[in-house]
Amino acid sequence: APCSQTLAGQAGLAPNFCAPPAYTLGFSGFWTSKAERHEISQHLPVEFIGRQGTISKTSMDARRGCFIRSSVNVDQYFTVENIVRSGETISSWGFAERIGGKGANAAVAVSKAGGHAYFSGLIDNQSGWLKEILSGFGVDVDGLKIYDGSSKLPTGRAIIQVSHETGENAIILVPGTNHAPPQFWPELESILIPTKYSHVLLQNEIPMAQTVLTSKTAHSLGITTIFNPSPLPSLDEVKEVVDWSCIDWLVVNEEEARMLRDRATTRNRTNDQLEHDQITELDQELEVLQDLISLSLATFSIVITLGSRGSLLAFRRNSSLWTGFHTPASPGNRPVVNTTGAGDCFTGFLVAELIRLETDQIPRDHLLEKLKQSMQVANQAARLCVETHGTIDSYPSLEEVKTHLLSNKS
Repeated sequence: APCSQTLAGQAGLAPNFCAPPAYTLGFSGFWTSKAERHEISQHLPVEFIGRQGTISKTSMDARRGCFIRSSVNVDQYFTVENIVRSGETISSWGFAERIGGKGANAAVAVSKAGGHAYFSGLIDNQSGWLKEILSGFGVDVDGLKIYDGSSKLPTGRAIIQVSHETGENAIILVPGTNHAPPQFWPELESILIPTKYSHVLLQNEIPMAQTVLTSKTAHSLGITTIFNPSPLPSLDEVKEVVDWSCIDWLVVNEEEARMLRDRATTRNRTNDQLEHDQITELDQELEVLQDLISLSLATFSIVITLGSRGSLLAFRRNSSLWTGFHTPASPGNRPVVNTTGAGDCFTGFLVAELIRLETDQIPRDHLLEKLKQSMQVANQAARLCVETHGTIDSYPSLEEVKTHLLSNKS
C-alpha cells in the first residue's frame, strides 16, 4: 500500500517513511514500548525524532477526544449600582448563579466545536447541577467527582459584583474543591487512556502539582498536551516546577506572552529560528514569539492571541526552524458587549480543530493551509462569543462559525 504522508510527517517524519503494518501516522500518538520506539526511530532522521513524529496504533476511524483536567466554579453574580467600597454595605438589584471556571468553559467550547470533551475535576455534594449542565452541552462528566474529604471544601466560587451603571466588575475567587489535596483527585492511570484521548488541555486554576502530573503522564503516553496557563505560573513555577518539554502547544494572550517570556529569561536558549512574513505592526509581538520559541516553552507550536488584532501561530518545521503566520481577527456583525470567557472559547475551538486534523490524513504540503483554516475557525468563534452576553451561553456552534466564515468570504 502507498505511504500516506500525514500531518505527523510535516512535524518530523522522513518524506518517504512508511508506517509498519497496523500502525497509522498521526498528528500525535503513543509508543507502545520503549523497544518499539527505538526500532521505529531508526527510520527517522535523528534531528526530527519527537512526539509529533510518532506512530499511533489507534485507528483513525474511531476519533479520539480531549481530556480536560481543570477548574469548574459556581459563578455568583450580584448586580449592584456601583462596586462596593471599603466599609460600605449595599443591596444587590439582582442575583444569578451560573456555571464557570476555565476548565468548564473550555470543555463546553470543545463540545460545541464538534469535538469530544471529557472533563475531570472535583465538586461538592451540593453541586450536582453543574454535572447536568456540562452533560447537557455534550461534555463527558464521568471524571467529574464529588469531593469526599473531611474538610468540607465547597465547590469553587467566583463572587462577582457587576455595576448596573458602568458594567465594571469586581471578582473574588474561592478555589474550593479545585484546590483539593492530591489524594482526592481521580487517578490518572485509570482514566487517561491513549486510545480514548488524543489531546489533553490544561490551564492553571487547579494546583500546579496536578497540572504538572497530568502533563507528564500525557507525555509518557504520547498524548498531545495543550497548555493555556492562565493565570500565569509564578516565577518559581516557570523556572523550577513546570516541565516545558511535556508541553506540545502553548496558548497565551499577548500580555501573558510577555510576562511568561520575562519570567523564563533564566532558561537556556536554543538557536531555533522563526521564519515569517514581515508584519510591521506586529514586530514586537513577533519578537516575543521568537523569544518563547528560543526559550523552549513548547515542543511543537505556540499561539498568541491578540484580541481585536487576531492571533499569531508558530509551529516547528524541523529541529531548529519554525514557521509563523498571522491570522487577522474575524469581522464582527455586532458590537463587542462581553469578553468574559472569550479566550476559553478560542482555545476550545482550536483544540477541536486539532482533533479533526489528527483524524484526517493530511498531506504534508497542505499542513500550513489547514492550520491557517483552524486559526480562522477559532478566531471567528471568539468573535461571535464577544457579541453576546454570558459566558458558555455565548459560545457559538460550529455551524454558526462556518456560516459566518462563508459570509465573510462572499
